[in-house]
Amino acid sequence: MTPPDPVSVPRSFLQEIFTHARESFPDECCGWLTGEKNSRTANGVRKAVNTYDKETHPTAKDRTAQTAFVISDKDLLELNQTLDDDIKPLIIYHSHPNGRAYFSETDRNNAVDPWGSGPAIQSSKS
Repeated sequence: MTPPDPVSVPRSFLQEIFTHARESFPDECCGWLTGEKNSRTANGVRKAVNTYDKETHPTAKDRTAQTAFVISDKDLLELNQTLDDDIKPLIIYHSHPNGRAYFSETDRNNAVDPWGSGPAIQSSKS
């Protein structure tokens, strides 16, 4: 499979995601970047609620919202309902609050179609 073309993300959106991550600490934040249907440029940030601690995860009971994320039912429904819209999700993001910016084994395993063959961006801010 051919990797997807990179998505252009304005610096202001990265700052918004960094702020979301700081506000969510010590838990992981999550959300998605939106863009026009045939574009590879993000045009919005949609923050989501991480409900990991409020859910019983069937395969990772040893994890918490500090080490994993589950997008809330309400947010996930919205994400799914917009997949075919003119403005649609381009990238799902989440933070690693107590570590460096890297793609974990879980991240790599979950980065599958329709999102492409791998995570799109990696960012770290000191």
